[in-house]
Parts: sequence; structure tokens; C-alpha cells
Amino acid sequence: MKYLGTEMKGFPPGIDWSLVLHRVAIEEECGIQYTKEQFVSSFAHTHYIFDFDVRDNSKILFFESFNGRKNFVEYVKTLKEIVLSDVIIESKGKRTIDIFRGLKYFFYYYPSWRRVVKKAELGSIFEKRALYYIVNIHRFYIELDNAIKAHNIDLKKYNLFVTFYDSMPKDAFFVQLMHHFGVKTATLQHGAFTARRNNQLVNSGVELRTINSDCFLCWNKFTVDEAVKEGFDAQKCYITGIIGFAKDKERIISNDPFNDTFGVVIGHPTFETENKILIESANILAKKTGKSFYLKLHPNYSESYFDTLVDKKYYKGTIKKGIPMIEYANSVEFSIVGASTVFVELVYLGHKVLRYSSGDIVDKWRDIKVGNYYSIPEKVIDAYESLNNKENGKELFDYLCTVENVRASYKNILNQLGA
Repeated sequence: MKYLGTEMKGFPPGIDWSLVLHRVAIEEECGIQYTKEQFVSSFAHTHYIFDFDVRDNSKILFFESFNGRKNFVEYVKTLKEIVLSDVIIESKGKRTIDIFRGLKYFFYYYPSWRRVVKKAELGSIFEKRALYYIVNIHRFYIELDNAIKAHNIDLKKYNLFVTFYDSMPKDAFFVQLMHHFGVKTATLQHGAFTARRNNQLVNSGVELRTINSDCFLCWNKFTVDEAVKEGFDAQKCYITGIIGFAKDKERIISNDPFNDTFGVVIGHPTFETENKILIESANILAKKTGKSFYLKLHPNYSESYFDTLVDKKYYKGTIKKGIPMIEYANSVEFSIVGASTVFVELVYLGHKVLRYSSGDIVDKWRDIKVGNYYSIPEKVIDAYESLNNKENGKELFDYLCTVENVRASYKNILNQLGA
């Protein structure tokens, strides 16, 4: 994407709009159709509400953007408590219509914004999408600025600003705004990020391609390798560990129940072909070993969905949905998994894992050649026979988890960056 300049009417100078709108450009590359209505957004607006949890002496500021994911909110809450940081919490308010303001956008702002966006030379559809985001970011900026002034907060006093996911245009703008104030910025990792593989958004490497913060607080060595493939500077990557385990004061290790039972981790319905192969593998392994198995279903599946595929002689039912991962890991001797992020969580818990690797584009872990893995259902037996190789487990942990005490790691690195 071409550089879009730093001057945009109604905004502070120095904002790099090519970074703010980078995700929008990638969505355009991936063929995502334009569905946002610039005309409507000019007149109708859902207001932003900002809550502040601030202290007199904190030098670290978190931004908790509205996203509807409960676990994301919990992650930020945990980190805030670890380093006693300040936080700005954004939520959505009422939707209003303002004719005068809408006309001002059309006749005062849009001509200037359109000239800047045209420099990207990405076509008229991108221009419409970009203007939709810019008008909403402008509303976000005005309401944020008013709220900050009302609470008498000086953004320049902070040494570090942390956003949860700086790929999103609004969050990317906030990062650029903090750069304008001379504040160091960092972004977090919330899932398995991989480099670009094809032109579908889910496989486009969008998370790593759109980092515009100074620092990337990532999970493991694997993520650093993937980020480097996208040209990101490895020196800006800080391996802090898997964020979901920051709530624990020390690493929790699962216990083998020795109950002749294993689990099968079923992924999102998007991966239905893989899910069926996982069940086929489980049937083969159960018949060979005499062990029984459970299905750990993705929430989007009903409990009876795979009833016609499982071997009823060995199948014991489904794991209760929503239970803590450690509770699941303690209930079975080992698990069969595919491309799910649950794979990494189980490795962190010291749980034994057999990984099906299709080698396809959707296989997040296809380039990982350590651990116990197989590529066709019949080979699950070979992987099982090397399941107790402790060296495999150590290598896998080092590459996919890297950090033992995640809580201490985030505390040390955040305080170091915010000093």
C-alpha cells in the first residue's frame, strides 16, 4: 500500500494513514466486498463511551476497545492488574442522527480526505471503504479527545501505550496518535498468528502485516519466525508467553489420570474436513489400543453432530463445554488435535498431544517438525508409539510456549518498556 501522507483535515499532524488503513487495503486485496455505507455513517453515528481507570503515578496506559469477546476483556484486565497500569475502556452508546454534522463531513472534510486517499491508487471501492473508516475514526477521535480533557488526562505523561490488537483501524489510529505524542507503543497477540499463505483474509497474515506499534508482545519463538517472514524486525518482538496464562501465578502442569481414555479436540466448523479426519484417527487408535475417547467439541457444534462417525464401542461422549482447559487436560491421558489454537494451550499445560498435520494452507502448524504428529489417519499409530518421548515435549514447549512463568514475564517486560 502506498504512503498516504501525514496531513488529514480534522486530525493531528503526523498520522500515517497508510498504517491506519493497512488492514482495509488487505481486505480489499482479499476480495472482501464493500458493505459499509459512507453516506449513512456521515449522518448516523453510534457514540463512543469512555471509562477511565487511572492513577497518579502510572506510566503505562492500556486501551480496551469494544470487541464483544469476554476473554479479550479478561486478558487486558489481568495485565492491568499485574503492572498497575492505567486503562481507557471504550464501549458503545446510543445511535443518533445529526444532519448538520453530516453535511459538514460532505462539504468540509470529504474533499480533503478523498484527495489523500486517492494517492493510494487502489481504486474507487477502496476509497469508499477508507472514507467510511475515516469518518468513524474522526468521531472516535473527537469523543476521545473530549473525554480525556474532561478527565484532565495528559497522554504525553505515559512512557508506554498498549493496545490489544493494533490491526483494527480505530486501534491503529490510537497507536499513531500516541506516536504523535512521543509515546512508545506495544500491541498484544491473542491467537495463532502466521505469515501470509494465500489471498483469503484468514490466511493472509493480516495480523503480522499490519503491526504498527513499536513493540510486539508475542507468545513464542514460532510467532517471531512468522513475523520475520513478513519483514517485521525481530528486535521489536518481545516473547512474553501465551497471554491466557498470565492470570496464573506460576505454570500449572496437568496430571495423567491413567484412565485409558484420550480426547479429540474438534475445531471450528470451518475445518469440518479436518474434524472428520480427527475422528477417523481416533477410531483407528482406539481399535488398536483398546482405549476409549471423548470429543471436546467446538461451541458451534451440537453434542450429537458426529454421532454417525464415532465408533460407539470406544466413544464415551463429549466433554462438558466451557470447562477450564486444565480440567479437560486432567480428564484424559492425551489428546488428538489439528490446527486449533488449543494445541498450544495443551502443550503449555504439559499435556501429551498427537497432532494431525494436513500440510494444507489452513494448517497453522504445518511448518513445525517437532513433537508427535502425523499426516494421514493410519499413521496416528506411529505418532502414538513415540508419545512418551520427553525430548519431543521439551522441544515443542520451547518453540510454541517458550515462557514458563507467563505472569512474571508480562510484568517484567511491560515494566521494562514503561520505565
